[in-house]
Parts: sequence; C-alpha cells; structure tokens
Amino acid sequence: MQGAWVPLLLTLKVAGWSTGLNLLLGVGAVAAHLSPRLLGQPTQIGLVASAQLGVPVAAATIGTQLRVLQPGESAALILGALVTIAVTTAGGALAVRAGLVGAREHAKDAPVA
Repeated sequence: MQGAWVPLLLTLKVAGWSTGLNLLLGVGAVAAHLSPRLLGQPTQIGLVASAQLGVPVAAATIGTQLRVLQPGESAALILGALVTIAVTTAGGALAVRAGLVGAREHAKDAPVA
C-alpha cells in the first residue's frame, strides 16, 4: 500500500506550485457547481454535477504533445480532476442517503444495459 503513494509524492515534489494550483482548480470546480444551492437546490446534487475530467485530460494531452508542460505538470492537472471525481462519488452517496435519488427498478422483460 505504501507504493501507491509514490506517484503522488513525486508529483508534489516535481510539480510543486502547479500541483497546489491544480488542487485549487479542482476545489474551485466543486465550488462553482455548488452555486445552485443559493437557489434552493440540494447540495448533494451540486456535488454530483461537479465532475470535471475532459478538459484537464485534454490540457494534459495537448500540453505533453506540444512539450510545453514541465515534468509533473500533466500529473498535477489530472490530480485536480481527481478531486472533482472524489467529490462526485461522495455527493452521489450523500444523495442516495438523503433519498434524493434511488436505485432503478428494472422490468423483468426489459434488457439490462
């Protein structure tokens, strides 16, 4: 289990400030998706909507291909995206516990996807 932390520690050491910046961007994405709470929407649904993966992956891919990113910066971009994935997972669990969403019931003759 200790070996699982090595990539994260290397990313923090190599990328330094960009890792912190991308973690803040992940937190900012979550905060932006919580703004509907001001209009009465449940917080849990805002958390579920906060997943951001496409743009950080595209930025990391393009930046790597163009060789404009320093070592570790593409990993820092993905780390920021993983913050939103973790929050979305937690938000989904909270939404189920709050009764905002439930398991779908499948008809016996309906195909299961």
